[in-house]
Amino acid sequence: MEKSKPDLYKLFLSYIEKPGFTPIIRGASAICRAPVIFTDVNYQLIAQYPNHPIGDIVFDTYLEEHELPIEIIADYQKAYLNESGKHYAPFYQEEGIVGKWPRVFAEVFSENKTLGHIALFVKKEDFTPWHLEAAQILCDVLKTKMLLTTEPGLDQSKFLKILLSDSASFLTKEKSINALNEQLKNPGMLLVFPIAANKAERAFANMATDYCKRHFPKSIPVIHETNFVVLLPNEPNVPFTVLKEYAGQISSFFGQYPIKGGAVYPINDYFNLNRSYHQALLTALLNRELDSAGLLFSDDAMLEPLYQYVARMPECSAFIHPLLGTVKKYDMHNNTDYYATLQAYCEHLFKKNDTAEALHIHRNTLLYRLQKVNELFDIDITDKNVLEHLFISFKFLKYTESR
Repeated sequence: MEKSKPDLYKLFLSYIEKPGFTPIIRGASAICRAPVIFTDVNYQLIAQYPNHPIGDIVFDTYLEEHELPIEIIADYQKAYLNESGKHYAPFYQEEGIVGKWPRVFAEVFSENKTLGHIALFVKKEDFTPWHLEAAQILCDVLKTKMLLTTEPGLDQSKFLKILLSDSASFLTKEKSINALNEQLKNPGMLLVFPIAANKAERAFANMATDYCKRHFPKSIPVIHETNFVVLLPNEPNVPFTVLKEYAGQISSFFGQYPIKGGAVYPINDYFNLNRSYHQALLTALLNRELDSAGLLFSDDAMLEPLYQYVARMPECSAFIHPLLGTVKKYDMHNNTDYYATLQAYCEHLFKKNDTAEALHIHRNTLLYRLQKVNELFDIDITDKNVLEHLFISFKFLKYTESR
């Protein structure tokens, strides 16, 4: 018999005083007449009931292994949690990868923080909208239990978030650095992975936190401004190649989704870690646009993140050479290639042989075009300041024209 909402709350709350989460999950299974799974935010098993296989790969794997392979979790996230929004309300799924056991999915969350996930394995012929209501009440009770059992206090991730903030005071940063003193004694590496607004990527990022803590215990992972950030502290006399290998493993974990990252090394100034954060973030965004494989380091990207950053500003157009638009219009009306010639000349750092080869023209043809640019548009390509202006202009145009 389906119980009313007040009765459901009374029943679920009657289990909250008992130690652990198993009594609540066992009670939920009895009330809903369905197997139930409860995991933490990283999909690590907290409790499930009944204690025997039911013929579902997810339930039975949790029963045997107490965790799921990353591939299965990623499949479910891509299939069902791809909508935008911070959290998802209980919903019923009977098609796709759920197989023979349809289920109610629900998220346990408090304000902006996800605490865990539940699944009620309800077959199609038994499902009613009441199960969604019961799942929401179960989530509320589990949230209360989790908040009551969570110990207060700042952890390493919260200290790192202070250092990443643009608005944190000097005194607050100083206290955070003192609290992380052991991890910050040596130059470290900062990794940033931009996370999309959809629930699937955010859930994947929560799993990445668990991955980093288990495989790299000294790392400090945190989700900051919707981006996944990892500070990799270094040990004395440990070469950069070792730290780079660790970063590559973390990047490969994200690559399963796929999510591209950017990295900054070495990190020496922890008071201004927010600057390194923005540098790594811009490098990650560039990495995504380049569609390259693996992690991109800011040094390898050179000044590209800077150009990309400035190109986002409305004032950027003021730094673009005013005659380039005139050159482009001239080409359109006269079927010439002066704009492309200037662009290639800048891209190849004003090396005439390399530019001619890239354009598949003779060197003398290139010299003729550059001379005509001077004559037609009064652009003196022998002036170093003009060449620098042209170079920067094409860098900015690369990003403004792609918007």
